Amino acid sequence: MRGDILARIRPGRRELGARGLAMILISASGPLTVLVGGLVTTFAVSGNVGTPLAYPVLAAVLGLFSVGYAAMSRRVRSAGGFYPYVALGLGRGWGVAASFVAVVSYSTVQTALYGLFGALLRAYAAERLGLALPWWVWSAVALLAVGALGLYGIDLNAKVLAALLALEIGAVLLFDAAALTHPAGGAASLAGLEPRQLLQPGIGVVFAFAVTGYLGFEQGAVYSEETRGDSGTVARATYLALIVTGGLYTLTAWAMTVGAGPADVVALARDPGAGMPFAIIDAAFGAVPAAVANSLLVTSVFACMLSIHNCVARYAFAMSRDRLLPGRLARTGRRYAAPITGSLAQSGASAVSVVVFAVLGLDPVLNLFAWLSYLSALGVLTLLALTSAAVIGFFARRPGASRWRTRYAPALAIAGVAPIVAVTVVNAGTVLGAGRGSPDAWVLTGLLTLSAVAGFLYAPLFRRSNPAAYAGVGANALRAASAGAPLVLAGGGPPGETGPAPRASARRRPGHRLHALYTVARLWPLWRRVRAAVPEIELLPRYRGPAALRSLARHAPLAALRMPVEILDAYAVLAPWAPPQAWLVARAEAQRRCRPADRDVQVEAAVLAVALRARRGPGVAPPAERSAEPLLAADLPPSATIPHLVLVGRALRRSPVVRATLRGVAPEPAR
Repeated sequence: MRGDILARIRPGRRELGARGLAMILISASGPLTVLVGGLVTTFAVSGNVGTPLAYPVLAAVLGLFSVGYAAMSRRVRSAGGFYPYVALGLGRGWGVAASFVAVVSYSTVQTALYGLFGALLRAYAAERLGLALPWWVWSAVALLAVGALGLYGIDLNAKVLAALLALEIGAVLLFDAAALTHPAGGAASLAGLEPRQLLQPGIGVVFAFAVTGYLGFEQGAVYSEETRGDSGTVARATYLALIVTGGLYTLTAWAMTVGAGPADVVALARDPGAGMPFAIIDAAFGAVPAAVANSLLVTSVFACMLSIHNCVARYAFAMSRDRLLPGRLARTGRRYAAPITGSLAQSGASAVSVVVFAVLGLDPVLNLFAWLSYLSALGVLTLLALTSAAVIGFFARRPGASRWRTRYAPALAIAGVAPIVAVTVVNAGTVLGAGRGSPDAWVLTGLLTLSAVAGFLYAPLFRRSNPAAYAGVGANALRAASAGAPLVLAGGGPPGETGPAPRASARRRPGHRLHALYTVARLWPLWRRVRAAVPEIELLPRYRGPAALRSLARHAPLAALRMPVEILDAYAVLAPWAPPQAWLVARAEAQRRCRPADRDVQVEAAVLAVALRARRGPGVAPPAERSAEPLLAADLPPSATIPHLVLVGRALRRSPVVRATLRGVAPEPAR
């Protein structure tokens, strides 16, 4: 039994829930960056007042893509994102080409953001701090910070991104409140949402710019090997990210037409001295909130960089595991199970690109950011269309699924994405600020095409040189999803092998003891209750008084491992004291009082409370009528055990289901 318990609490790899993953996806889109860079630029370049209506239209098209994407994400689990989908639906040659396009697309937008970040921080430091440093110095600072965070687990990155995302969404909502409560002309106008305003010259430029605001929502599959819960986690996160970004962008674009006025919004967007959009916040709430919102633009870009860096590192990891890239890129950290070599490789590639642009004296925004972000947007749109086609091909060989999800919605998504790709290519010169017919646009489009051609040419060579690895492209992801476990995001084993869960490094790391103390504090309420009822579970003698505090501070990492073991030992001891009636009453109360997602925890806490009350101490006989049902769910993933126990302890103290169950189950008479 003790071996099974230790296997449960071994450090796991699945750390992301649907909400945490959705925060990563929304951060990759960068809501504040879209407000300052995307919306203002779209109004200025297109001259189209109907821009707000383009965002819900695009959300509907991308929602159609998400229907098929979500259906296939339940069958496929891989850190490779799109290319396993394409390989399974269209063939391995297409999958290899898609992997090349994906790496180029996401790597270039990561590098593009370093240019934007450097330019923004250069201007901010010169104005606020009096530091006149070149843009590439600030880009190097960001590169080091993002690279360092990329070496840690996705749970830490998710917490950083959640904090930054909360700040930037707050800034966007502050702008919305300023514009809607102080409308130009004294009344809010709906002109920006009228179809006739959108159907004007410049509509192609509107869609070409607006679609870039959604890039990032599609990255959920990249984290599928690190998500907890059922196979629908990626699907729920994708829908949530699309709903939040679509609603926020539509509201904010309309608020801009209200705050500036439909007749003046284009002129103000084109005037650099107008200070859009922060001038609207300044006029409504004063200079301080406007300055704070302006400062948060830097953190918004940083959040975008960190989110996309994690995505590229996992693409490199998956491709290396499938032997499409050198095997060394599949190495992961033993403690945090992060793809460290893929992260370092991405940081190195971005550093080289920044150095090249700096040496050539090119502008970080007009050249580095504009060129590479256009290349990335075109590549991701192409991948969306390919993935929708792959969904149709995949389910055509697996009948029985919903036709709407597997045929009609993906086909409509292709029909919607294809025109967006076309208008993006046709208006490329305008998007890049170089005018129609500019050679820059065709060169960048040619580079993306060249990456796809290179993938197609490499596929037959790869098949001849390594037939077994070629056969595993896509198929490994399908097997991992069928088995219900990730292939590997573990401690440094060779690619293609599923190694043991990552072990804690012998060398102490910063924050190791604090994190252990945090774990101990979360488990303490439940541990204290079960230890009082089952004192024989203790593995080590108890300290008392000041010695207990010194022991806890010194041996917190050991306590963080010991306490779950003791709790699960107590579960095994208490199971006979849980009568069948407790399960029936607890489930009935949870059905009446709780959401479906919370019922399992509430039922477990209620039955545990009955068992704790029944077992008053060692030597007390269990009730005559016993339940054969285990207290702890047998299918609980190892990485979810500690969070699950924390929720049970919280429910023991606060849940009305627990109180109602204790009232409804009569105590066993003493014998």
